[in-house]
Amino acid sequence: MLEIVLFLHGYATPGDPPDSAVAAAFASAGPAVEVYAPVGPQGPSRVDPFNPEGRASWFRYATDLTATVPQRPDLAELEDVHDSLFDYPFAGNRRGLIAEVEYLCSRADSRSVAIVGESQGGIMAAFLARAWSQIHPDAPLGALGLVRTAPDPSTWRDLRPVSGAGWPRGEGHLPGPLAQRVALVLGKADEVFRPYAALYAIGPIVDTQPAAVSSRVLPGVTHASHSDRVFETLAQMLVGAPDDGVSRHTEQ
Repeated sequence: MLEIVLFLHGYATPGDPPDSAVAAAFASAGPAVEVYAPVGPQGPSRVDPFNPEGRASWFRYATDLTATVPQRPDLAELEDVHDSLFDYPFAGNRRGLIAEVEYLCSRADSRSVAIVGESQGGIMAAFLARAWSQIHPDAPLGALGLVRTAPDPSTWRDLRPVSGAGWPRGEGHLPGPLAQRVALVLGKADEVFRPYAALYAIGPIVDTQPAAVSSRVLPGVTHASHSDRVFETLAQMLVGAPDDGVSRHTEQ
């Protein structure tokens, strides 16, 4: 049973949706959870062509490829990803999101902890779950929730921390289990993360964890609309009754 949700906000949008809305969505699906929502790095280290004020973001962008056909991903600045995973100081002198998950797992069994991210936060959530599974293979997470997002191609490389150049290490390869359940919720009318591109991007998880993965494409939902419906759907997928061992993709 999930007890704690680590929620990672989207690009330059901390507090949207508020912690209370995420908690309410999970409460509508089952027992109440504690939502923990750290704010990403901000300031000069996060200034990019699309964020001149350096508002909070998990990493910088150098391109905007949302209008390409077929849609191609805007690649994460990997130095920033490393910083967010292992170096950035959060509350309580914890450095990086891996340390944040370690703290949450000290308060509850790892199987009771979910990582959830929306948009850029979902990209970061996939990076985080992948790194966690490599560093702590004996502490499986309860759930990974990806909302209106798609994993970055470098998610499948070796994300364990190293010093000096060459991070992440090696070529991409199929991942081991990232969580007991993985749910992807997309908007049919989302032009930032188009459903076909997002479904392709989670292919490595489906290939290795088919029974754990489910996805929903919600008609009429854009990248910013119907957040209550989106998160209520996600919560139902992560805390509802177990399925029959078959990965699911549906439109509702």
